[in-house]
Amino acid sequence: MMIKVQTNNHRLQKIVDKVNSMPEVIEFLEASNVNLVRRLRYNDHGITHAKIVVSHALRIHALLVKHGIKMDVVDHGVSSDLSEVVLFLAAIFHDSGNPIHRAHHERIGLFWAKAMMEKILGEIKVKEKIAILADSLHACVSHECKDELIPITTEAGIISIADALDMEEGRARIPFRLGKIDIHSLSALAVKKVKIEVGKNVPINVFIEMTDTAGVFQVSNLLKHRLDYSGLKDYFHIKVNLIKDNGQREILELGL
Repeated sequence: MMIKVQTNNHRLQKIVDKVNSMPEVIEFLEASNVNLVRRLRYNDHGITHAKIVVSHALRIHALLVKHGIKMDVVDHGVSSDLSEVVLFLAAIFHDSGNPIHRAHHERIGLFWAKAMMEKILGEIKVKEKIAILADSLHACVSHECKDELIPITTEAGIISIADALDMEEGRARIPFRLGKIDIHSLSALAVKKVKIEVGKNVPINVFIEMTDTAGVFQVSNLLKHRLDYSGLKDYFHIKVNLIKDNGQREILELGL
């Protein structure tokens, strides 16, 4: 699988190396697509998705930390450098229920995610292990922002948004059935590019390029919900560029 992460955080790098040495992780993620792609005919939710969420989450983390925003793993009395470990593990395992069932997937796979995380973490200090497990599993179970299960940590909010931002060309996080033409599939294919950049008035600007207004469905029906419940909405500015057939660009104000 080889997940590549550019980092000076040796704690994170050790965990990345451990994950890359475990063939069961790639098989675990592939099992998501056995259910979703092969059986349910949904779009991809497996290995590639995990890599993208890792990249998005660590990018968002870096920009928030740059602006002095606190990561909540320190509430456990552990070092802030473990926040990236929390994000990495949650990004890999947030969809851990998918190999079992899509329904309630954010909840029903937690036992499996916990077992995998414990193996990855190995013999670290008990206090650190509990902190990482607690906050990683919290990020997993709250990433859909459903019912009472909403993020109450910065790290969980990051995972929720990072997951939603995997929406480039057919990679929409609102599942759509392959080969079926409806608003879900049309909106997914309309989004061409997502860029996470340094903001001017807020820490983070997200630029979303789309070739059809159908792409607004992905933004207004998923990303807005995630932003509203992430606890991080004030740190983001979302800008949508509509690229028309003649190459002209139109800025869409969606009120996010």
